[in-house]
Amino acid sequence: MAYQFAHTQTYSRKGNGKSRSIRSILGEAVREEGFCPHVDEPLPPKILFGISPEAIPELIEQRIATAKACFAKQMQGKGRSIRQDQHVLEAAVFSHPLTKEELLEPGNMAIFESWKNAVIEWIKKDFESRGLEFVSAIAHLDESHPHIHAYGVPRATESNPRMDAKLCHAGYAAKAAESVPERKSAAFRQAMRAWQDNHYQDVSVRHALLRYGPRLARLDRKAYTASKIAAKDLAEKLHLNDELAKVQNALADAIATKTEIENQIKTLRQSLEEMYSKAVEESLKIVSDPIGYIKNKLLKDLSNERDRLSNENQMLKREISTLKPPQNAQERLNDTKLYPR
Repeated sequence: MAYQFAHTQTYSRKGNGKSRSIRSILGEAVREEGFCPHVDEPLPPKILFGISPEAIPELIEQRIATAKACFAKQMQGKGRSIRQDQHVLEAAVFSHPLTKEELLEPGNMAIFESWKNAVIEWIKKDFESRGLEFVSAIAHLDESHPHIHAYGVPRATESNPRMDAKLCHAGYAAKAAESVPERKSAAFRQAMRAWQDNHYQDVSVRHALLRYGPRLARLDRKAYTASKIAAKDLAEKLHLNDELAKVQNALADAIATKTEIENQIKTLRQSLEEMYSKAVEESLKIVSDPIGYIKNKLLKDLSNERDRLSNENQMLKREISTLKPPQNAQERLNDTKLYPR
């Protein structure tokens, strides 16, 4: 296995014959007893991002309550409740071609970690672009191949007040947008192929993974082996290209910093030259007429002090003009008992 495996699906709280419930898939994710019979020796998942999957159901209930309160008007006429069988979670899974035994070999864990980090960054952007909040990601290392589970909760918006996960899912959204019934299934498949292509171009091709396996690519063993070698070579070239781009960006930043420093030095030099010229000019004045220089300086200082005192005097006059006599002061003066005539 040297090709990508990526899948994403939506789920409801209740579940049905076609789709498992949120409780079921999250129980499997955290390796709860009774939900993972296919795993011989279950191990706790490694949380890569966000909250633990077991906390997601409570988070969904909180978001549903908030959506009902915020979008009551939009929900009028259809009932304010969000049905138990409405899909309110999207779960994606990404598997790496290394086996769990190969993962223990020298250097392979670093390969897995690099791929894992790229997947997490990609799913953040993918979920956000489709109206989902990325709430959790975990890694399972106890099955045949190490893989990642990522979970997204629909954001409650005016266009999606009921937090319908199918409105965010690429395939279901394309299917709903297709007006011709006979073309709906094709629209779903085309949208999901585009989703797979995007993941391949952004992640898989840079980690030596093929887009298709030998059966779908219709390759014999020899051709498939050659394609894996070519994929590895392409990944190395892309990696070198990325490193070159980083160096070029760092060089451009260094040049920009150098230019900024040179401009600052130039400005500082100009300021120093101006200060020097002014100091020389003042010195010449002192040397040529020391008494006149001191006289002018004293006159200037006296003028500044006079202006300051004048301003303070004006302020005091304004404050005095706003003062009022005590209440009933005139009546007290006219009171004959206190002041007989």
